[in-house]
Amino acid sequence: MNPLRTTSPSGWLLLLLCIASVSAPAQRPRRAAVINGEEILKTVEAPWKSVQDYTVTLDVVADIERMDIPPMHVTMYFKQPNKTHFESEGFAVLPREALQFHSRGLTERFAVEDAALDTVDGRVRYRLRLISRGESGTARRLVVFVDPDNNTIEGLESTTPDGRKMQATFSYTRVEERMLPASLEVEFVGDTLQPPPQSDPLSSRQGVRRGKVSIRFSEYRINSGLPDSLFLKKEP
Repeated sequence: MNPLRTTSPSGWLLLLLCIASVSAPAQRPRRAAVINGEEILKTVEAPWKSVQDYTVTLDVVADIERMDIPPMHVTMYFKQPNKTHFESEGFAVLPREALQFHSRGLTERFAVEDAALDTVDGRVRYRLRLISRGESGTARRLVVFVDPDNNTIEGLESTTPDGRKMQATFSYTRVEERMLPASLEVEFVGDTLQPPPQSDPLSSRQGVRRGKVSIRFSEYRINSGLPDSLFLKKEP
């Protein structure tokens, strides 16, 4: 008797599956894409290379414990690489670290310790852990969250030497073909580990002044040729 005639349809299917499993090459597991944190920083800072200086109006609302602060109207002047000057009619409480973070030279000022994908409010973001390359500055280590679609920094977290934790969130608007900050929400949390400097209006001798600062940006003026004299420290 011919053995092929006695093979049922289900037997043929099993035979074909066995042949396919023997002849098909073994599939290698897929490797996760390598995230290059340095390249991400270069992409973020690229639009700023054409910005030599800018002037912007800041409308600031601060809710800080043990402080009664009215709404503030501030003019901010910035000139590359890191010159900043603020003008206001009265006392102004400003999260300068967050305001001064947007500029070129990020890869010169920070090294990337770790880069990964993260999900923030249901959206995929790059999470970069950075460390300052120099000894100056208030934050030695910080974490930034980058929008991979617009190549903008949407979140910033840092801890200052006195133990204060800062969390900042940015939104953006398009100005002359560039994505520039439209709003900034900053929250200060945590207790200080050592007495903060008297020059810091967001701190006190009893501990960190917790609270929030909301800033709206408007009336950008880009590359107007701001003079260096504007940024010289004026004697009292």
